[in-house]
Amino acid sequence: MTHLRDYQVQANDSIEETLSNNESAMIVMPTGTGKTEVFLEAADRWPQGKVLVLAHREELVYQPWERWNKRTGEHAEIEMGEFRRSSFPKSKLTFASKDSLYREKRLKRAFPDPNEVGLIIIDEAHHAVRQNKTYQRIIDYFSANRDLRVLGVTATPDRADEQALAQTFQAVAFEYPLFDPSGGPSAIGDGWLVPIHQELITVDDIRFDDIKVQGGDFQSKALELEMRQESVLHKVAGPTSEFSKGEQCMVFAAGVQHASRLAEIFNRRMEGRAFCLVSRVPQSENYSHVVNSRDKESRRRALKRFSKGFYQYAVNVGCLTEGYDCPQIQCLSMARPTKSRALAAQMCGRGTRILPNVIEGDGWRLETPEERKAAIAASPKPKITILDFVGNSRHKLVTSADVLGGKFPDEVVEKAKDKLARGESGGEVTRALQEAEVEYAVELEERRSIQAKVQYTSRAINPFGIIDVVAPREPGWHKGRLPTYKQKQALERFGLESHKIERLSFHEASSLMDGLVGRVKNGLATYKQCRVLKKHNVDTKDLTRDQAGQMIDRLAKNGWTHL
Repeated sequence: MTHLRDYQVQANDSIEETLSNNESAMIVMPTGTGKTEVFLEAADRWPQGKVLVLAHREELVYQPWERWNKRTGEHAEIEMGEFRRSSFPKSKLTFASKDSLYREKRLKRAFPDPNEVGLIIIDEAHHAVRQNKTYQRIIDYFSANRDLRVLGVTATPDRADEQALAQTFQAVAFEYPLFDPSGGPSAIGDGWLVPIHQELITVDDIRFDDIKVQGGDFQSKALELEMRQESVLHKVAGPTSEFSKGEQCMVFAAGVQHASRLAEIFNRRMEGRAFCLVSRVPQSENYSHVVNSRDKESRRRALKRFSKGFYQYAVNVGCLTEGYDCPQIQCLSMARPTKSRALAAQMCGRGTRILPNVIEGDGWRLETPEERKAAIAASPKPKITILDFVGNSRHKLVTSADVLGGKFPDEVVEKAKDKLARGESGGEVTRALQEAEVEYAVELEERRSIQAKVQYTSRAINPFGIIDVVAPREPGWHKGRLPTYKQKQALERFGLESHKIERLSFHEASSLMDGLVGRVKNGLATYKQCRVLKKHNVDTKDLTRDQAGQMIDRLAKNGWTHL
């Protein structure tokens, strides 16, 4: 029996509850937090009908199959390539490639009775938005079963994807952020992933303004041509060698020729230390360091040698952004600049895993966030260093600050990026975001002071300003949702005024609840206390409940005129 982490148990409880009231739902969890274990647990618990797990890549089919086998000893069915689902399956689970089941004849042969499937699980669900006819055709086939439920599993998606996901899935069953500015549960804050350290490197030779944008990101061929300039190649390879300091490093390249040249430069510095993994091997020269990702045996052998430290640099072109786990990676070189937050998040996720046997092992696990974070800090991998390469451009490039800043307003993220660019905050992205949040809150407070004579009802200040919390960015899947009855009741118990609650959105209510609960856990002043003291210009941010009570008592004794 798999020993799940607390948040994984919570995720599964939420899945059961949400799918009992909705036909489809999704869970959002960052890479490295055990999405696979969560959806395998959901499959194991599922009470009615068979379970179909859909994925878009081979690794995402094989890896959960192997974990299911390790978990149960059972050989689940596979429907992909040369593998066929048996006519009389012994397992309740089938792991399938969506490209295989997309073919109507194969779909009907594998599942002659569409009613036998009660649950479809879609891994990397951001690929399954309504516009994707491949997934939709498969779902439509099994919709003959009126009790069918669909569960999507994804890491933090691009903001543009959020609204599309909301159109595909009816509800968000569970969301576990990479980092939470309010101090609520989060993967890094709880010590399940390593902290992120960013090095922002400006390469003036990169002329992003000359590169066309297509589908929300840079056009691939034009980007590769820009990144393949001799001067740019060396200005990327040099800092990568410097900051990786002999540790395992993954490099994301913009194209086949770009990847090959970077690997060649690394090997020129130290022979045999780099290889590149690409889907097409150039034929014109000697490319002994190039591995064809479609050659499964060569790919497996190269990645195994990388994980064991024989290679220091793994340069790839879109081959390792999903479905590859290597905790030994301590440096990520983003030699493929992007405007896509989803792609940046996938790349960042390759390096945030903790080394084995640091926070848990066979039969043991560190129980508290403090214990886990202390163990990570003392381990050979205390952080992941991410190298973001930027140039002078009108384009807004996505960096690790954007990935970690998913719950922050855009203004806070931009402030944090500016701080990191100036070398402030010690390169620690979470610290830069927290400092930027405080600065932004001060600015908002100053604006309120300037407009003191004008009625000011901005949600960023009121009621969030009462407890010194900046209103978070609203994910696309929550757009238009209103607070639930339970949320309203809870906020009223915390002392929020009814007219303020009515102005809140669902996401604002959830975020406000997190902030209020966090204050209670930390013994800080309550909302009611803060509301009273704020009227008398008292800074309540770090004030304890007892201290606030004493101040209010003094105010009352002084006729509410002074402390």
